[in-house]
Amino acid sequence: FPLTPNGKVDRKALPAPEPPSLDAAPRTLTAPNNETESKLLEIWKQVLGKPSIGTDDDIFALGGDSILIFQITTRATRAGIAITPAQVFRLRTVAALSAETDPDSSAPAQPSIRRVNRDSYRRNL
Repeated sequence: FPLTPNGKVDRKALPAPEPPSLDAAPRTLTAPNNETESKLLEIWKQVLGKPSIGTDDDIFALGGDSILIFQITTRATRAGIAITPAQVFRLRTVAALSAETDPDSSAPAQPSIRRVNRDSYRRNL
């Protein structure tokens, strides 16, 4: 990196960024296979603000971060899909999340945070 006399990076001496190449192959979007994938995909589109997302797209490649993951899990729970932020960090795609949170499984998923009544909490202290 070019430096100024003070030892800092000389931003004016840096080359201009190259425009994205148009030769890159277009992405293929994988369509949802079931209702859970459809719901999760719609939530991802809303939270990430991207209209074209496939079920095999990585959340971090789409610009997701921890705050957006918490928003996704909250909206998914409200939609009846119990997922945790840890699952999203580990699985990263709509297809993988849908496969793990299959509603036909025998054990229902537990919510990550349990609601506690303030008065009953104070009585237990």
